[in-house]
Amino acid sequence: MLGMYPQTGSPTGQHILGSPIFPKITIQRPAGNLVVITNNASSSNIYVQNVQLNGQNLTEPFIQWEQMKNGCTLEFWMGPTPSTWGQVTPPPNAPPSFKATKPRKH
Repeated sequence: MLGMYPQTGSPTGQHILGSPIFPKITIQRPAGNLVVITNNASSSNIYVQNVQLNGQNLTEPFIQWEQMKNGCTLEFWMGPTPSTWGQVTPPPNAPPSFKATKPRKH
């Protein structure tokens, strides 16, 4: 419900970005606080329109633990319809584990 979800088995600590449900959350950590802000959050605004990490637009639907571990602000903008955010140039914007691979020969 934070809008980011650890990707199971990710060796790099990837977190997939999704729809947060809280207007603002601060997770206090010794290395730095993690702040998640959700703009326009409502029961009808369930689609991510844009995401910024420390004020910089993200185009990929994931972030690495390295980008968050010393504290950061992750800000979401939500809307009532699906957007193209995170789909700028698929599949390169998919997390590495989601990228197409060649089928194995049996």
